[in-house]
Amino acid sequence: MFRKPRKRIETLFSQLCDQFMIRRNYAKSFDGFKNRILSKIMALIV
Repeated sequence: MFRKPRKRIETLFSQLCDQFMIRRNYAKSFDGFKNRILSKIMALIV
């Protein structure tokens, strides 16, 4: 039942990780990490 939506979400997450190099994290705090991720997602949306 959830196989197709889950695959779509995992594929999108993988593409975002590769595109924005999310796995390479240079943030010094969680707030820095959160701001970095949010700014990259906002850049994708706009």
